[in-house]
Amino acid sequence: MKHFRFFSIVCVIVFSALLSGCSKKEDESSAEPNTNTELSAQVPTESIKESPKEGNTTKSSTEGTLFKDVLELWETDQKDEAVKQFLSIQWDNPSVFKGIEALNMTEQEFKLLPQDEMKRIGEEAHKLTLTMRKLMFYVSSIGDKHASSGDIQIAKEHFEAVRLYGEAFCQPERLEIMRLIGKAIVAHGQKKLSEIE
Repeated sequence: MKHFRFFSIVCVIVFSALLSGCSKKEDESSAEPNTNTELSAQVPTESIKESPKEGNTTKSSTEGTLFKDVLELWETDQKDEAVKQFLSIQWDNPSVFKGIEALNMTEQEFKLLPQDEMKRIGEEAHKLTLTMRKLMFYVSSIGDKHASSGDIQIAKEHFEAVRLYGEAFCQPERLEIMRLIGKAIVAHGQKKLSEIE
């Protein structure tokens, strides 16, 4: 089937890019990150966009920081603010991926979609995987800087956040491509943690 070919190609390309990037400095970290990023830091999230089907523009106080909040900051080039939000996320929160369709769909549900919907979700998933990779390396680069300056605890917080980030994508309710990327992110986080232990 067409969608199997599409996802196989995307999985191979993105997964290979993730692994090959682990051993080199990423260009997205060339803009000097703020090394004072802390685990407990928060930024306001007054202007949160909800997907139309959710029907509201406010976030429940019980939801905590959502991945969507991080993406909105990242896509507007507010990288250091995005990292602050990233570090505050509770990755085991069931609502963490609220408002992102491609992260709230199983592989089986994807297969049952009409062709045009399948294409739309596939494109959204592909775009997400590229952002996921960039975000992983950017957070890791901040951890590396803290490790180099002797701030081992803060470095660990960054690397552990990356590992938990990957685990959130490895769950069975995710698309296969997301689970593959999640496994690569987990491996990256574990590798960075092992380097400072």
